[in-house]
Amino acid sequence: MTPAVLARAFEPFFTTKGQGKGTGLGLAQVYGFARQSGGTVRIVSAENEGTVITLYLPRTTEVADPVAIERLAQATGSRQRILVVDDDNDVRGVAAQMIEEIGYQVVAAASGSEALTEFGRASFDLVLTDVVMPGMSGVDLARRIRAVAPAMPLLFASGYADVATFGDELAAETVLKKPYRIGEVAARIGDALSAESTQ
Repeated sequence: MTPAVLARAFEPFFTTKGQGKGTGLGLAQVYGFARQSGGTVRIVSAENEGTVITLYLPRTTEVADPVAIERLAQATGSRQRILVVDDDNDVRGVAAQMIEEIGYQVVAAASGSEALTEFGRASFDLVLTDVVMPGMSGVDLARRIRAVAPAMPLLFASGYADVATFGDELAAETVLKKPYRIGEVAARIGDALSAESTQ
């Protein structure tokens, strides 16, 4: 990397790729994950030679939360349909797999516009969407869904520490911080579906 590029490497939406070839969110998300986990990221780069990116994370002494394990064991996914929206293929695939393991049916979409098409094609019990996506953001998608289905339970996933700047829809109870674990997903989905059924 050049010194100018290196200085902006963690800046959200900064990219050296052509239009439509990159979102400029990869290293920004890595930085966000590291900071949320109490760690940091270091870049060493020599122009025209190569770049080394090192992620430093603190060692944990935590034991798995028994409450989360119990909730996962009691997960009552009774084949409700969940729409999972994320522009990152790997993240979308992992999220879909987790949610299927809990016992729900999953339809996955790679963009807000694709999600709206799926939403118009079938009925869903909950929508889990990434916040920052190219084109239509997760917040914009949520507004479009709420316009036609005001009671639809919505969960947001974000790799950014401060999601409050993205909109009023992002209340603390509706945001899953990336990277998340299967127990967190099970608990949040269960809570959201329970809240919807009591309304």
